[in-house]
Amino acid sequence: MKTIERYILREFLKIFALSVSGLVLVFLIVDVFENMDTLIKHGVPLSAGILYFAYKLPYILTQVCPVATLLSTIISLGILSRHNELVAMKSCGIKLFNIISPILVSGLFISVSSVAIGEYITPPAMKGADVLAARWFGLKGSSTGANGVWIKTKDGILNLKEADLKKGELNGITLYGLQRPFRVKERLEAKKAVWRDNAWVAREATVWRFSGQEGVTMEAAGEAIINGLPGPEDFSGAENIQKNMSMGELKKYIDGLEADGLDAGRYYVDLYSRVTFPTINFIMVLIGIPFAVGTGRKSGLYGSIGIAVIIAFSYWLIFAASRSLGQNGVIPPIVAAAFPDALYLAIGVLMFGYIRQ
Repeated sequence: MKTIERYILREFLKIFALSVSGLVLVFLIVDVFENMDTLIKHGVPLSAGILYFAYKLPYILTQVCPVATLLSTIISLGILSRHNELVAMKSCGIKLFNIISPILVSGLFISVSSVAIGEYITPPAMKGADVLAARWFGLKGSSTGANGVWIKTKDGILNLKEADLKKGELNGITLYGLQRPFRVKERLEAKKAVWRDNAWVAREATVWRFSGQEGVTMEAAGEAIINGLPGPEDFSGAENIQKNMSMGELKKYIDGLEADGLDAGRYYVDLYSRVTFPTINFIMVLIGIPFAVGTGRKSGLYGSIGIAVIIAFSYWLIFAASRSLGQNGVIPPIVAAAFPDALYLAIGVLMFGYIRQ
């Protein structure tokens, strides 16, 4: 690597490290204050609280990386442009592509790293956070996996495919009633249960009862009250269990939902977004370079930060709107996940055409 390329890369990475650190700190401070009442109410020890937020760091890191990447691109190249260093490099016969190539490679590396973090580090870390949350202020005796949520109830074990708390529904229910010593005395299956009159009522339920003497008896019921389950507020962790899954686990989870006849469209949006959202890091570099090169002399540090914030905020708005449309079945999941990236990629490529080489 040439000296100039090392210099540009060093300046970019230095600003990127500062940007990531600052954004992660702000994100953590907001998260701490949002959960402060819950932590105090349940008497969570300081060590457990610190560990809980530490588990969230990989997820937070991937969320702030696009903003940090854009900030680093605009500020690092903007400083070079404002100090006429870019002009000096060009006058020495150095092509613009050679100047920006270290930043382009860095943006690609950040995108690939974000995918890897989201696949291999974030899921186990978020599961660790859920374990602490369940222990101190959440649903007791629960775990998640490709088969849904497993919850220990007063009289048995519940397997839940998904929860829609806005509608007050639990979907894909299998409840195993246990009897000591450990023995399954009955099994209830229902496609859906609704919260009604302070109880979960399963619709079109089928109950199998196991007896050592009579064998197995099956009973189909139009409705059946499920005893021993908490209210909807305690199922908040089951509503977005896909966040704690790797892409492989999420695909198995989707296959299980479809096998049970449940709509998995909203989860396809999340599956595709595991790739499209990290890709925006590289696209932010493509967008940031024309801004930095074209406005570097005119805009100061605060102006560069303002431009980055506006671009990043607009992307989040479009991404959230597109994601919502996909989850509600208005547009196909792949379109919902890819549209924001495709739009900003087109903008970045178009802006590159106006850069003076």
